[in-house]
Amino acid sequence: MSDEKPLTSIIVPVYNVEKYLDECLQSIVSQSYTNIEILLIDDGSLDASGDICDEWSIKDSRVKVIHQKNAGAAAAKNTGLRNMSGDLFVIVDSDDILASDILLEQWNVMKETGADIVESELIKFNDGSELPYIRKIEEVLETFNAEQALAELMQNRKLHQTPVCKLYKVQLAKKVEFVPGTYIDDEFWTYRIFGNAIKIVKFPRAGYFYRQHSSSTMGRAYSVNRTVILDAFEQRIYYMEQRFPELVLIAVRTYLGTCIYHYQKLCEFSDIKESSLYKAKIRTNYKKVYKKYGTSNMDLKKRIRFIMFRLCPEGYCKINLLLGKGK
Repeated sequence: MSDEKPLTSIIVPVYNVEKYLDECLQSIVSQSYTNIEILLIDDGSLDASGDICDEWSIKDSRVKVIHQKNAGAAAAKNTGLRNMSGDLFVIVDSDDILASDILLEQWNVMKETGADIVESELIKFNDGSELPYIRKIEEVLETFNAEQALAELMQNRKLHQTPVCKLYKVQLAKKVEFVPGTYIDDEFWTYRIFGNAIKIVKFPRAGYFYRQHSSSTMGRAYSVNRTVILDAFEQRIYYMEQRFPELVLIAVRTYLGTCIYHYQKLCEFSDIKESSLYKAKIRTNYKKVYKKYGTSNMDLKKRIRFIMFRLCPEGYCKINLLLGKGK
């Protein structure tokens, strides 16, 4: 890559965030990396968010606003992907905050390493509190090929599922869109983006501040909507089978373990409407995947766990709840 900084598109899906939007956008327009376009996708907001977007487009020529009928966060992000003009892109949630130099630092890492994706650290903070202090650490870069990165991603170790706090090359996202209408859309998207990359670099610099509040996905109480992750993980098994067969075992193991987690949650919150229907679906799909792939190549502890759940899911999860395990 040349020394010239490429145009970077910053996609910000916006819906009913009038309380937080100005702070988010101020952190974006104040980036030390200035060659940016800021795509604000107003997804039919019912509060003043749309007006705030328009005001920012007047104040800063780099801001472009697209108003659309409410179709959900995934559809808003897809609108951003379809309308971006940059060679690189990032995604920012409209209630979060960026450190002023994070985009420049990510670009410098990308330029130096030739990475297709640079992931930095996400720091959570509670709404109403000050931004946490970032302790200076030795920033050692770690490099992964696609297969290595996907293994880390699926096991939620050094690389993570969330599409934010990452700088991407635009070509990775061609023909890869978010799935509209899903509660947790990133679980269907990020692994396919990683699968298109040649080199992914983890840059342990904390520069993305994730705001936790009652309306944020991470801040909400458990909901059956979260079980949609099982559809994403099942699709991921078949994707690995086609593209990265060495990773099928990890994909299956993660899927089976996540089935157990959500089944236990449904046992814990037994008053949830239609919980029995969701549990029946989990049992059916668990048995289907278990029968097709088995557990013979897994370690003994996991094999025993998965066999016990297959034989008696209700009893297994209720015993875990009594013992305080897996919550």
